[in-house]
Amino acid sequence: MNSLRLLDANESMEIAKKLWNTESMQKYLIDSYDFYETKDGLIIELEKVKKISIDKTLYYNDLYDAPTINEQNFINYNMSNDPGRNLDNYLEEKERLQTQGCATGRYDYNGIYFRSIRTDHSEIVAANWFDDKDQYFQRYLTQEEEQDYIQLTKERQEQYLERLKKYYKRYGKHITTYGYWADR
Repeated sequence: MNSLRLLDANESMEIAKKLWNTESMQKYLIDSYDFYETKDGLIIELEKVKKISIDKTLYYNDLYDAPTINEQNFINYNMSNDPGRNLDNYLEEKERLQTQGCATGRYDYNGIYFRSIRTDHSEIVAANWFDDKDQYFQRYLTQEEEQDYIQLTKERQEQYLERLKKYYKRYGKHITTYGYWADR
């Protein structure tokens, strides 16, 4: 990766100190996020895989039958917690738009862009690909940054998938479903 540089522990602590005054919150940020810097000084925080939650209760709309409790349904449900889950949808739809000429229109097909995630620290950004850009838009990722970001996201998805498989193997008998009322 040439365009995104992983910050070391000291640099990450400096970012955490900019964001929070309390030591406990600074420690939480360091434990929960990896910080990457672009060549022009934007800081991207990506949640560490070990901090992405795992749900052992599979919630479903009670208009439908309860999902069967099995490893695949557990994985599918929890992958919706993965930060890159919509990135896959975006990439598939962008490719479909280029090859077949059709798309839903919910994404920004010009590319992935940076937006500020903290209003008081505009250098801390998140990558986004939805078509609802707002006043926090910073700039589009360069091709190199986009490829690096996609690679980081895919690596995190693979690590999270492995974590889910281990969790299910160990705690599968404790997985439950729970229906809720919707659209009534």
